Amino acid sequence: MTSTDELRKLLAETTPGPWVIAHPYEPSNEGFSIETADDKSIVGACGCCNSPWTDRIKNLDLIALAPNLAAELIALRQSADAMAEALERFVRSPLIANGDSPYSAARIALAAYEATK
Repeated sequence: MTSTDELRKLLAETTPGPWVIAHPYEPSNEGFSIETADDKSIVGACGCCNSPWTDRIKNLDLIALAPNLAAELIALRQSADAMAEALERFVRSPLIANGDSPYSAARIALAAYEATK
């Protein structure tokens, strides 16, 4: 699995997304191009000379989503880390340490929060 730090590095070192599929590639109408929204070419194949890319057009949608998917994965991992940290704080809270069940502790914590409103 690619680490979050590796994903951040890859995103920083590559052409920023979003990427779009611009096919068919002109003038042959047989190839494709993946480009940035401002028409900067990322990768493409003209379809001539038995290009090894032209038979992989079904993968283009996923390839074009790569920058967005990596950014979303980083955000999800950050959310998961924050949730795990919050859960860890909750489990180690004085309410749990005093022997209350997690359910009871959650109700007490929620009631205390509601009282501060």
